[in-house]
Amino acid sequence: MNFFKQDKGWFGFMLGVGFPALGFVFFTEFNNFIKGRWLPSNAGFSLRFIIVVSVMCNLLPFAVAQKNRLDYQLQGIVGATLMLAVLFMAFIIWG
Repeated sequence: MNFFKQDKGWFGFMLGVGFPALGFVFFTEFNNFIKGRWLPSNAGFSLRFIIVVSVMCNLLPFAVAQKNRLDYQLQGIVGATLMLAVLFMAFIIWG
């Protein structure tokens, strides 16, 4: 059985939290990489932009689960995405 074809809600939630976390690490490191080489040290992506793009990383597992008709996994991914979006809005409002 293919590991990523599990139609479980908890697995979708884990994917929905894991992909943005990996995206955040990747885009933060990419931002630090381009700051010193191609951009001045005070330029670069803002933290808000990096968070938005990292939450958008959930589009990849969402599209794969939708193509393979993994409905419970889709529910977990959407739930995690909504939770991250609410946390991001709270960060913008109170941060």
